[in-house]
Amino acid sequence: MTIRAYAVFEGGGAKGIGHVGAVKALEDLGIQLLGVGGASAGSIVAALVASGYAADDIVSKELNLFRYFQTTPVETLGWHDWHILRLLAGNLPIITLMTWFILIPFFLSWHLFVSALPLSFVLFLFFASVPAFFLLIRVVQALWLPFGAIRPLDSQPSHGPSRLLRKLGWFDSAKAVTLLDQALRKGLQAGSHQGQGFTPPIRMRDLINANKIPLKLVVTNIGRGRLTLIDANEPDVVIADAVAASMSIPLLFPPSAIRGISDRHGEARFVDGGLLGNLPTFAFNEDRRNAARTMSSTERFPILAFTLDAQVNQAQAVEHWGLTRFAAHVLKTGIFGSQIQNAELVPGVVHIALKTGLETLDFDCSHDRAFQVREACREQARRQLQQALFDVPAQRVAALTAVQASVASILANNGQMPAQGRRRVALLAPSGSLEMDVVESVGRDRDADRIMRYAISSPAAPAAFRQRQPHFFSYADATAASLHATAQEFACLPRGIESLVAIPIFRSKDDVYAQPPPDAAGVLVFDADFSLEWLYANTALIAEIAEGSVALAPWLNV
Repeated sequence: MTIRAYAVFEGGGAKGIGHVGAVKALEDLGIQLLGVGGASAGSIVAALVASGYAADDIVSKELNLFRYFQTTPVETLGWHDWHILRLLAGNLPIITLMTWFILIPFFLSWHLFVSALPLSFVLFLFFASVPAFFLLIRVVQALWLPFGAIRPLDSQPSHGPSRLLRKLGWFDSAKAVTLLDQALRKGLQAGSHQGQGFTPPIRMRDLINANKIPLKLVVTNIGRGRLTLIDANEPDVVIADAVAASMSIPLLFPPSAIRGISDRHGEARFVDGGLLGNLPTFAFNEDRRNAARTMSSTERFPILAFTLDAQVNQAQAVEHWGLTRFAAHVLKTGIFGSQIQNAELVPGVVHIALKTGLETLDFDCSHDRAFQVREACREQARRQLQQALFDVPAQRVAALTAVQASVASILANNGQMPAQGRRRVALLAPSGSLEMDVVESVGRDRDADRIMRYAISSPAAPAAFRQRQPHFFSYADATAASLHATAQEFACLPRGIESLVAIPIFRSKDDVYAQPPPDAAGVLVFDADFSLEWLYANTALIAEIAEGSVALAPWLNV
């Protein structure tokens, strides 16, 4: 069976090369993408995939897209600006130390400032060593006069400092915009059956006219302080501009305009979409629901969220943090914590975690290193996708089918099941604190409630979860109000189903008999078009099923 899904790629600077491995894993498994989106570095991969690129077209063992256009990421950014920035980043602790020793006496007293300079220099040598001192000389030479009157020892001046002061960004993104537009045009032309040309710059409407999969990018409107989604509703938008804006890390790249964006945004300037939505899973929430309406009511259409070296979920002790570490973690939580919270509010998200081993600014990594990262992330993504989309669902269905057959056999042997009786079985898991989702089912393939969300307060199946004990419910005279269901949810319930038996799923066999019972992990539900009251009354059989259902607990939230 072909899985149809949406893919969303997280931002992460140079770590974004890991997303190419994820794309290769999707190709390996034959997963059909219905749409792609991303923020920051993820927007680059999303745009390339939307225009028709395969993973091997972006990075392969012999070639990468930069080599095809006879350039490198560092040359695209500007070698001299990059060189000085790396020197600054590599010696930031030393420069910070020097700054403190110089500025603190300056603010206290001019005489103290003058007298502290020799001590500052000695401490610098002690902490930094002589080689680092000469590195700092190169940095000072590059930065002493921002407009380049003094140059580094062996190169042209860096325009980064002056650009940072004048345009609020160290690098110039113009080369990146030009290169990306050429790459998008190449992808569209390669995939065109008629071989027609595309007039630069490539706009959203070009993707639409070429029948490419939908592309969704997020940027931050820095003037309004809000996230902006760019998709087919902005057909005149220049894609390269939107991608450049989405990857414009504040202070590294200047705020940029986006050609073709609608007038409702005014004279807006945009920066990194990752600032407010580094993992925009929400972008395909409506598309997913619409696919269920128009393509298949029984498919789940998952949103595959590819994350890069995620660490924000790991618990860390705060007691011994210093000011710098605390400030850094606050910034990380502000950017990445919200995306996790937002993703939890979007149904159908499957998280795929990629570990690249790269740093955000490792744009100068070699081609061989980039390919190694691609292959490592390919294997990570393939393994997680295989488990989440193929293995676990198959195992759940097999387990539910076995349980259904076993219960049906017992019912038949006791004369409790009609010859033509209809029976179904389902797994329910909590979704937040107020609802429960159907995780998997057998016998509901053609029923609208195969993909269903129930109020956790419902007197039907969720009651077993709340009460932590088996529960019987008859649908006789049930109404939407009595079931705590909306009119739409009530309409999805198949007519003819008479009753159900719900059994809480615990995490161990000891929990099944514990008093008081612990919180349940989910619910195993049997329903049929005949009465299941006899099954509910058979306490020995219910206990046996409850023990067996423990094996289902690990699969509820996978």
